[in-house]
Amino acid sequence: KKFILFDVGIVAEYDENDHQAIVDILAAFIRKDGRRAGRCMIDDSNNRLRSLSAHEVALSEEQFIEKIENLTEHARQQTVHVMKNLGYYISYICQSAADHHVMMNPAFVSAALAVKIQEGIAMALDPTVQIKHVAIPIIIDCERRKYGLTGVISHWAKALFQKDSFQFQ
Repeated sequence: KKFILFDVGIVAEYDENDHQAIVDILAAFIRKDGRRAGRCMIDDSNNRLRSLSAHEVALSEEQFIEKIENLTEHARQQTVHVMKNLGYYISYICQSAADHHVMMNPAFVSAALAVKIQEGIAMALDPTVQIKHVAIPIIIDCERRKYGLTGVISHWAKALFQKDSFQFQ
């Protein structure tokens, strides 16, 4: 028998802007669009820097976007599941952000870590669980509500599940 302790120590509340940033970034990664994910991170960073009256913006934005795009391509080509390397991917994104002065949204970082923790708990309870079948529809539904789309989003979600090349197990 196993005893599994569920620690709910990570609790966060996001304002509407942070929520939308998380949705936009995660949706871009779900669609395997590293270029869009990188652009969303830079736009969010520059907006937050402006709100702080900082006179800085991201450096070498195109190079940062290319790094995120390359990371997405790397993940797509892996034979192991993305979730098994999530720690590496988060570290790579954070290092790239530091290199290019992209202010990472703390909400995105905490959400990414929470996803990894939840995935670990779910896998401990049921090793056959496929988190993507729960997570992707939630992200897609957030986009649908934001943009008022119905059929297009449904079509994208079905296409993602059929291709399944990102293996979120």
